Amino acid sequence: MTAAQTPAQTPAEALASSPAFLLAKVGADSSRRYKRRLEPLGLEPQQAALLRYIASAVGLSQQALADHLGLARSRMVVLIDEFEQRGLVVRRRSPSDRRAYALHLTGEGRELLDAVLRVSRSYADELCAPLSDDERTELVALLQRLAGQQDIPLDVHPGLAS
Repeated sequence: MTAAQTPAQTPAEALASSPAFLLAKVGADSSRRYKRRLEPLGLEPQQAALLRYIASAVGLSQQALADHLGLARSRMVVLIDEFEQRGLVVRRRSPSDRRAYALHLTGEGRELLDAVLRVSRSYADELCAPLSDDERTELVALLQRLAGQQDIPLDVHPGLAS
């Protein structure tokens, strides 16, 4: 019998030892706090993730990006239009397919992404402050293993499809 199944536990004690509950609680709180950190940059977490993905998949077409991320193409058009209006992304004709547009970050987009990375590192350091370096490395490895078991793509932010 595991600690979570001990009959002498109160419901609150059972939840406090439930990995599912703890992950959901830490995840929800962490998402709220990260969102607040990104607000001064004028980004939502899912927009920051999309900006990062565009930077890592230089020249990928809007259509291919939508397909990879599992987004409706119309939703991708809206997101990229917003980035383009802010001067963060440019669409260029794809050299391999004249019908497609390849996405590229502008200098301003790269600067904003650098700011996002600084915010993310700072927040990760704050979030993981109670952990040693070894514990932090182990936590990341365990979370990656859980994500892999659940077939959760690690390159897609959960809010992008919403």
